[in-house]
Order: sequence, then structure tokens, then C-alpha cells
Amino acid sequence: MPLWTVDLILPKVGEEAGSPAEYVMQTTARLQKAAETVRAFTKKAAEYSSRWYDKRVKPQRFEPGEQVRIFCPRRYKGRTVKCQSFFSTEGDVLHRFDEATYLVRNKGWRKPKVVHVDKLKRIVRFVPQN
Repeated sequence: MPLWTVDLILPKVGEEAGSPAEYVMQTTARLQKAAETVRAFTKKAAEYSSRWYDKRVKPQRFEPGEQVRIFCPRRYKGRTVKCQSFFSTEGDVLHRFDEATYLVRNKGWRKPKVVHVDKLKRIVRFVPQN
């Protein structure tokens, strides 16, 4: 069982401590600055990860109004995975944000969702010829 020790260094009363209200304001300002720094680094890391992930995607283009199948990796108990189709959900493309991101609507969803291009498949309808 890990033992955690936390040491808090509080300012001494005689050295520029000021009132408790001032101390709280200074601490709040320092915490806000730390949160902004973390947010900036997290954004930079997320952008890098997104670019890296998008590099390995097969280029596909879907037009608004086109019907697609959406990857839904839900597994059902009692069914073998190799007999399941994970592209069973159908939807309509509403908007293309960029080369790898689309807004897709499904009848069973309350709101349209943003879906990555590698989670979409074009629906090909075969028409029998007489």
C-alpha cells in the first residue's frame, strides 16, 4: 500500500504574507497560470497525435447526402466475433470538416456525430440486371 506524503509550504506570517485574502488571490492566479500552461501543452500533444493518426488513413472522400456504414464495435454475448459485422449502422453524411472528419447522422441517434473517415464505409447497392 503506497504511502503518500504531501508537504505544504505556507508563507511565514512576517514575510510579505499579506492578508489571507491576498494569499488566496495569489494562489488562484498561480493555479490559473499552471492550468493554461498544461492546456497549451495538451493541445499541442493532441494536434501531434491527430496528425500522426491521420497520416495512416486510406484517402476516401464522401459527399454530403451520401449514405455510409458506420463502424460500431459492439460485441454481443453468445455470438462469435468472426461472424459479426461491425459496420452494421447506416447513416447519412451531413458535412465534411476536413480530409479525415465528417458529420454523420443516424436515425437512432439524438444528434449527429463527428466521425473519423476510417470508421466509414461507402454503401454500394447492386441493381440486378434483367
